[in-house]
Amino acid sequence: MHALDRMSKLTLLHQDTTKTETDRSNYSFEFTLFQNYISYIGIKEFNCVSLFANAGNEVTIDSDANTFIMLWT
Repeated sequence: MHALDRMSKLTLLHQDTTKTETDRSNYSFEFTLFQNYISYIGIKEFNCVSLFANAGNEVTIDSDANTFIMLWT
């Protein structure tokens, strides 16, 4: 995942003692943008189904409306 990889790199760059305070401030700002992005996609839905649900969803499997609970692992 690009966002998490970039956040990891930003953390390392922020700890680099050769960087200026301006550099560190820019790294912190970008890191915060990625935090907000991850929070934003964490609540997204597709066809009224949460993309990152932490519980099962009832799924219709045939024309008789039989269902089962799909669990996410």
